Amino acid sequence: MRIPAFHFCMAALVGALFVGTSVAEDADKNWHRFRGPDGNGASATAKPPVKWNKDSENLKWKIELPGKGNSSPIVWDDKIVVMTAVDSGKTPDGKSVEPAEAQPEPPRQERGGRRGGRGGRRGRSAVPKTTHEFWVLCFNRKDGSEVWKKKVNEAIPHEGHHGTSTFCCGSPVTDGKHIYCSFGSYGIYCLDMKGKVVWDRDLGDMQTRNSFGEGASPALHGDKLAIIWDHEGQSFVEVMNAKSGKKIWRKDRSDKTGWATPRIVENDGKTQVIVNGMTVRSYDIKDGKIIWECGGQTGNPIPTPIVSGENIICMTGWRNSACYAIPLDSEGDISDSEKVVWKTRDLGPYVPTGVLYKGTLYGTKTTQAFLTAL
Repeated sequence: MRIPAFHFCMAALVGALFVGTSVAEDADKNWHRFRGPDGNGASATAKPPVKWNKDSENLKWKIELPGKGNSSPIVWDDKIVVMTAVDSGKTPDGKSVEPAEAQPEPPRQERGGRRGGRGGRRGRSAVPKTTHEFWVLCFNRKDGSEVWKKKVNEAIPHEGHHGTSTFCCGSPVTDGKHIYCSFGSYGIYCLDMKGKVVWDRDLGDMQTRNSFGEGASPALHGDKLAIIWDHEGQSFVEVMNAKSGKKIWRKDRSDKTGWATPRIVENDGKTQVIVNGMTVRSYDIKDGKIIWECGGQTGNPIPTPIVSGENIICMTGWRNSACYAIPLDSEGDISDSEKVVWKTRDLGPYVPTGVLYKGTLYGTKTTQAFLTAL
C-alpha cells in the first residue's frame, strides 16, 4: 500500500489513518519522521483501510486540532505527535485584533511561470500583529485522547507566509527517547517523550523569498541533528549534538530560500548529509566537508531527496522539472558528467516529494495534475 506523506493542513487528526499500522520499539517500524520509516514516503508493513468517511466507515476516532499547520504527524508506539501554530488573536498588551488580510498576488516573474505560479494566486498573508503560540501536541494512538501538550514559544511573526502555508510547516522527528521540533525562526526544540523541554536553540530570523514562509524539517542520525537554513540572508547547514543542542559544525551556503528537508545516508563507511538545491550537495556529517555536488536542479527546491539503493534521487519542479539519480559514492563536482546514473525532465514536482515503493518512483511534474511512474 502506497502512503503519500505530503504535508496537510491540520483541521483534524483522524484515527483511521493509523488503523492497522504495526507498533514496535524501533524506528523502522514506526512513522517516526517526515516521510516515514525509510524516508521515502511509504511503509512496507502498514495495512490501513483505503476507504473511510467522516462519520463511521473505518473511522476509529477523530479530534479537532487547534491552530494551523502544514506539519506531518509522527507515530511512535502508542503516541502520535504533531505541531501547530495558534494565533492568539491578541497583541502583547492584550488587545484583540481582527485576522490580517492576504496581500495581493506577487508579480508574474516571481510566481514561477505559466503553470508553476498558480499557488501564488492565493496571495501572501500580511505580517501579523498578534502573538502566535507554538505548540507540540501528543495524543494516544488508540483513542485520540490527549497525552500531553506543550507550548514551547510565543512570538509575533516577523513576516507573513504564502497563502497555502502556515507558521508551522516543519515536521517533528523522534528516536523514541526524545522528540525534535523545528519551528524555524521561532526555535528548535528537544522534548522528552513526556513533553518536557530538554533544550532549545534560537537560530535567528529567516527572511524567505517573497515572504513565502519556512518549511524544512530536521533530520536525525544517532546523536546528531541536521538543520538546513536556506533563506535570503546567509544560508547554512548545521549539525548539532542531539543530546545538548550544541553546534558541532556549520557551513555557509550560497543557496537562497529553500524548503527541502535534508537526508542523512550511510554509504561505504561515510555518513552524508544531503541537501537538495539548484546544486545538490553532500556534506560529511563529521566535519561538514563537501563530499560531492551535482548541479542541474531548478530553483525553489522543496522536494526531499529519496534513497534508492546506492543512489540518491533529487527532484525539483519550479517552472521546469528535473529529476536526477546520483551515486552515493560520488566525489567532487559531477555536474553534467557520466557519473550521473540517469536524469529526466518528465518527473519533478514543485511542492510534494515523490514516493518510492518497491523499485517504482511515483511523482508529478511541476504543478500539473498528472502522476508519472518510473
